[in-house]
Order: sequence, then structure tokens, then C-alpha cells
Amino acid sequence: MFEELLKAVLSLTVILDPFGNVPIITSLFGKAGAKDAKKSINNGVSSAAIILLIFAVCGFQVFALLGVSIASFMIAGGFLLLYLSLEILAGRRGSHLQKGESGIVPLGTPLLAGPGAITTTILLSQTIGLPETIIAVCISILISKVVLDRSFMIQEKIGKNWSNATSRIMALIIAAVAVDFIMKGIGMHLLAWGI
Repeated sequence: MFEELLKAVLSLTVILDPFGNVPIITSLFGKAGAKDAKKSINNGVSSAAIILLIFAVCGFQVFALLGVSIASFMIAGGFLLLYLSLEILAGRRGSHLQKGESGIVPLGTPLLAGPGAITTTILLSQTIGLPETIIAVCISILISKVVLDRSFMIQEKIGKNWSNATSRIMALIIAAVAVDFIMKGIGMHLLAWGI
């Protein structure tokens, strides 16, 4: 159980990508500084937690009503995560943001509780269980809050280039998680078909 929980926390934290969001936070708030940014960061992190917990509890039921199997969702979610990781590697993530935006949008969603995090949360609730997923979401959100609260300090200490490099390393891990989801989904379909 501990190994599954640890894997879930790592997967969610990588996909929430708090270190990758550091340069976005600092550019959004610009000269406003960390003090003025704190309230918006709190709003964003809180809204992301609520969104992910809602999807952990009842997200899969919605897809079940639509007749979507967990295997198909794993494959689709895996491709989505792979696409997001390639966007980060290409340096395009966050390019749609306008300076001055803050709080629930875009920080809460789509930067933290984006498609990748929502997909991962739903899949985890079905594979490792709801209680473990809720714990993983809470821990990952807490880690993200600690990092984002220190965005300006981190940016100053490690510089923008190192921050971007960290984001790209995380993207490679996201890509690996995505491929794992795709392969598991295909395996479940093959098993169901008796192949």
C-alpha cells in the first residue's frame, strides 16, 4: 500500500509540476512581488484541490454513465498526458497566459488541476482506491503550495534557466507515466478480448 501511495504522490506531483510553474507565477505577478501573489496562490491551490477531489470521488461515475471503460480512459488519458509532456518539452506551456491573470484561473485550473492531473486522479481512484487517492491528492497539493509560495525565492536562487530545465526533466517523467497508462490500457483491452 505504501509503495502504491508513494507512486501516486510522485505521479500527481510531477503532473501538477510546481517547479515548472515557478517561472509562470513570477512572470504573472511581475513586480507585484510575493506578498501580493500569496492570496492568489492560496486561491489557486485551494481551487485545484477541490477540483481534483471532486473528480476523485465521482469522476469515473460520469464516464461510466457515458459507457467509457477504464481501459479506454487509460489509453486516452495516456495520450493526453503524452501530448502535455511534449508541449512542456517544446516550451509552449503557459504561452496562452496573459500577464495579470491570477488565482483560480489560470493557476487553479488549468495550470494545476489541468486535464493531465484530472485524468491521473480519476485513474488512481480506480487503480489504487479512493482513500489512497484522496491522501495522494492532499499531499501533492501541499507540496505544490509549499513550492509555489516560494516561487520568487526559488526563481532568484536557481535562475530561470534552471527552473525551465527542471520543468523539462519533469516532462520526461510525465511522458513515462503516460506510456505506462497507454500500455496498461491496451493490456486490459487485450485481456478482455481473450488475446
